[in-house]
Amino acid sequence: MLVMFKSRGFSSVNLNPLDIINQIRDLPITVFINMLLFIPIGSCISIKSKSMTRSVLIFLLVILSCEFSQYIFHLGILDIVDIILNLCGFILGYLIIDYYKSCGWYIESSGNLFSIRKANPSI
Repeated sequence: MLVMFKSRGFSSVNLNPLDIINQIRDLPITVFINMLLFIPIGSCISIKSKSMTRSVLIFLLVILSCEFSQYIFHLGILDIVDIILNLCGFILGYLIIDYYKSCGWYIESSGNLFSIRKANPSI
């Protein structure tokens, strides 16, 4: 979404999911950043949400809306690879927090701030 306006005045569609192979080969840093940007969103949603399935579906709807708006308003390319990478980053962020929770870490939120702490071992 940060590069949503890089192709202003141009719209196209890429519905070939195998194009991810070309992007990994030709632009690995772009693929990495595309996933990395959505890890924090997945992490924050994981802290507040109780259902991973519902969170992923809502996130998918948001990403699809963004991608379709790029096409409709001639702001860029509706790209299935972007959708896949954004979703992978979101799920990875969600799973990271779930992993910490399963290891006994507590994630507390106070307004917009989050703190992660290890449970005190019982004596």
